[in-house]
Amino acid sequence: MNNKKHLQIIHYIHLGNAEATDRAAGYSERYARGNAYKLVANSSIRAYIEERNKLNS
Repeated sequence: MNNKKHLQIIHYIHLGNAEATDRAAGYSERYARGNAYKLVANSSIRAYIEERNKLNS
């Protein structure tokens, strides 16, 4: 996992919004608008996010 992807995941856990997450991680607004869904569509990333959310609850 690269640094930008890790930032996306951390931001998603805090923001809960995939498009805002991509922008916060440094992606362009155009990229964020068209590709934000890919973050939570990845099953291993989704499982990691769910696990982190359980630990934060």
